[in-house]
Amino acid sequence: MVIVLFAGMVWYGIRQKNLELHQRYIISSFTCVAYFVTIHIIDWFAMKFIEWIIPDKSIALIPSDAAAWLLPLICFWLYVGVRKIRQAV
Repeated sequence: MVIVLFAGMVWYGIRQKNLELHQRYIISSFTCVAYFVTIHIIDWFAMKFIEWIIPDKSIALIPSDAAAWLLPLICFWLYVGVRKIRQAV
């Protein structure tokens, strides 16, 4: 669902000729799509280690999800915010 929202914002941004908005949501969409690939890689290689640290499988999925998409997305939006503040000064 999030990917559909971001894709809609990509389309909206380009229709409004707002290239900055378009660029932000293209990168956000890519991050969310990359989540699906990353989660499979984490599942293949790192889930045994995460489950060893956190035995409860339902709780062990939380750090894997955060590592896969939440942290990169937060880092990107922080980068965009800092860059925008620097440009304003």
